[in-house]
Amino acid sequence: MFGFFKLILLAIVGIIVAGIVFFSSIFNSGTISKDGIVNTYNHFLQDTSVNGLTRDSKLEGERKFGIDEYVGTYKANYNNKTKEETVFGGTVLDRKNGNTITLKIKVEKQSGSIEIINNSGTKSEILINDTGEVERAIDVKEKSYYLKVQVRDFTGNVEIVAEDFKMEDFKEKLPIIIAVIIMIALMIGAYYFLVVHKDQYYTQIDNTKMKEVSGTDDMKYQYTLTAYNKNGKEKEVQFKTSRELREGAYLELVVMQIRGVVNWREVQTDDLPDEVKTAMNVE
Repeated sequence: MFGFFKLILLAIVGIIVAGIVFFSSIFNSGTISKDGIVNTYNHFLQDTSVNGLTRDSKLEGERKFGIDEYVGTYKANYNNKTKEETVFGGTVLDRKNGNTITLKIKVEKQSGSIEIINNSGTKSEILINDTGEVERAIDVKEKSYYLKVQVRDFTGNVEIVAEDFKMEDFKEKLPIIIAVIIMIALMIGAYYFLVVHKDQYYTQIDNTKMKEVSGTDDMKYQYTLTAYNKNGKEKEVQFKTSRELREGAYLELVVMQIRGVVNWREVQTDDLPDEVKTAMNVE
């Protein structure tokens, strides 16, 4: 019920401030500072937003605020508890200590369910709901922000550290972030080149380069031939067939880096690229 009346109060004060700023811009005699009015409203929001937090006496654990109600530490041990706690947050237009909060959350769940939720403006996001650790940067500028812990029949431990974003910490982690990005890019590139990428090569059947091989499948004939890509680059290829192919036939081969030849089809002379014709001495 208090939250409802609080919203009405904030709306009324906001309308009054907006009206004062509007009329002061029309009748600007230098006696009224718009920045001063906005700052006053900002302080009003910060003072009233504390009422949205759970009181210390109602918390299951111990909370220690930092420079304001947005930052601090919270440690709690729950024993088969069902409740909701709002541990950090507030509502300001522009927080003087910075508008980015870094959250470090650790959960050790034994039983029951838990959700630690970031309520920013009109959006809600579950940050963690099981055993584990998470670190997130939260933007709190020009919006309400509250960090909530919701538990149902929950037994376990929760540790939360909320602190102002520090550029120094980011700079320390930047080389690691860059290295991880490069590694991921290299892995994606290698996967594409080795597993996904396919090249087309062209060859001519020479049955003197074929031999019969034993195996459990029907691929009894193995060819080892010289093939050329569309630029005339030479490559030795090896592939198996279930029959002896027509002497002198031209083949278009689909070649992958690891698997080798994965498909082939017979083509006509006119289908060969010009560079391939030159490499094969085809007129």
